[in-house]
Amino acid sequence: MVDLIPLAKAAEEFNLHRATLYRYVKAGRLKAYERGIGRGTYVDRDELRQLAEFRPVDAEGK
Repeated sequence: MVDLIPLAKAAEEFNLHRATLYRYVKAGRLKAYERGIGRGTYVDRDELRQLAEFRPVDAEGK
């Protein structure tokens, strides 16, 4: 099941600026969701958690 949270709450929870999350969405690194009615953008908490995890860096720093 998808655990959607408002973008503003996601920014607060993950200590990120909302503009950073919008950039991730625009770059295709994070999916954004909207309701058919009302306003607001939502993101999947688990997807954002995976994006925020540490990953090994190769010897060239890529």
